[in-house]
Amino acid sequence: MRAMRATLSAQADVGDLVAERPSRGAVFDAFGIDYSSTGEQCLAEVCRARGIQTEALLDALARSDAAQVQPEADLRAMSLTELTDHIESTHHVRLARLLPRLEDLSRQVARIHGERDRRLRGLANLIHHYAVELRSHMAKEEHVLFEAVRRLDELSTVPGFQCGSIGNPIHVMVLEHDEAGAYLSRIRQVTDGLVAPDWACATYQALIEELRAFEADMHAHVHKENHVLFPRALARERELDAQAKRS
Repeated sequence: MRAMRATLSAQADVGDLVAERPSRGAVFDAFGIDYSSTGEQCLAEVCRARGIQTEALLDALARSDAAQVQPEADLRAMSLTELTDHIESTHHVRLARLLPRLEDLSRQVARIHGERDRRLRGLANLIHHYAVELRSHMAKEEHVLFEAVRRLDELSTVPGFQCGSIGNPIHVMVLEHDEAGAYLSRIRQVTDGLVAPDWACATYQALIEELRAFEADMHAHVHKENHVLFPRALARERELDAQAKRS
């Protein structure tokens, strides 16, 4: 069954708005809103906390919607298997390509400009540690959690997971998503809001551009898991459990 559509209003949850139309994520990014960590809050609440005019954001979202010529896929209408496949083929593959480039660029920038701005050496270390954490995180998702989620799609009874309830690995992944958000915040601080200084060379400018793309992709990635995939997987497990108790 197709998911109910969210009304574009100040009271709509941010996560529902982006799940309905993924292109809206770019609007939230432009307003400096990490919608992956505010998905359960209504738009008015998020704007109030950040000193943003709600009507300005609503107008920007409406313009974005109007500019979309082709209909967008409603993530909530995908099967659990389709959604996990989409996350892997889109975001995991993209990260596997992007992380080595970020590590290489940040090392080059630290070597070239480290004396001028000592924060750049710390940035290179920060990006490296973040990349290590993300690779471990994605491996756990692909080989443990996502396989369990796909089983929920395939079976008509509650599967016997080694981890107990699927809520257990989901809880761990959500905590790691929070840690990922903290890494992104630290990277923003070190780079003065992902802005290259006037004296930045082409390599430094390329690093900043890649970091902007990386941040935007992480917001979309975490949003799809925290606010679409995980709630639906938990709901499916509860549904199977209820069916088993009735039979």
